[in-house]
Amino acid sequence: MKDVDRGIVAVVVGLALAHGAQAELGMNVGVTSNSVWRGVTQTSDGPAIQGGIDYRHESGLYVGTWASNVEYYDEKGAELDLYAGFAGAVADLSWKAGVTAYTYPDSDRPDHVTANNFTELGVSATYGWVTLGAALTLGGEGPSEATFEAGDDYLYASVAVPLPENFTLGVTGGYYRFDNRAAYDDAGARLYGSRVAYHHALVSLGKELGDWGSVSLNVSKAWTSRADELALGTEENMEDVRVFVSWVKVF
Repeated sequence: MKDVDRGIVAVVVGLALAHGAQAELGMNVGVTSNSVWRGVTQTSDGPAIQGGIDYRHESGLYVGTWASNVEYYDEKGAELDLYAGFAGAVADLSWKAGVTAYTYPDSDRPDHVTANNFTELGVSATYGWVTLGAALTLGGEGPSEATFEAGDDYLYASVAVPLPENFTLGVTGGYYRFDNRAAYDDAGARLYGSRVAYHHALVSLGKELGDWGSVSLNVSKAWTSRADELALGTEENMEDVRVFVSWVKVF
């Protein structure tokens, strides 16, 4: 779930985009051993083939689409994201604001667990090595009342440090909070109180390979309270440290 410079392999994609930033029309393809978005696997810890097309106008307008295979609860499917917005820069400060629609072609199957289409407004600003960003869910069709509904919000901060030999070290931390206020105790009893939420962290070491694209080694971890694990249905996602490798090529 993400547009062309979204979270999990931002270091690699950022390196690659630096070579194609002047192009009005661009494409990207990638392979990853685990598609992890905001600390949560989108492929049941399996591999994914991904790619997209982007158009950028000199005014700052951008539009694009991105696709990937996904797998939730042993059900395979596909994700297709559509996004548009504006990006610009003032002196050394760059910014971006846009809307992304996360869609799943299998969502017309009422028994399919990938039916969690939703739309999100996102903003971010970058100064030097540091990026700060926020996203707000505008509406959704998720099967779970705890996630992907209007009012969900996400905050993140990332640092990308250039290293010798075309390496980049990236660190990202995020906090995802859902509008639903229900949680469950260890016995499964429903509680009411604070909003369901979780944290995640990502460390990436990326290397630019020139005409061969870019690769990265990534380490991801998500964590939350036991009650929120039960409310979100993400117990497995919160237990493990995930290590995965990714490759991206931008044309």
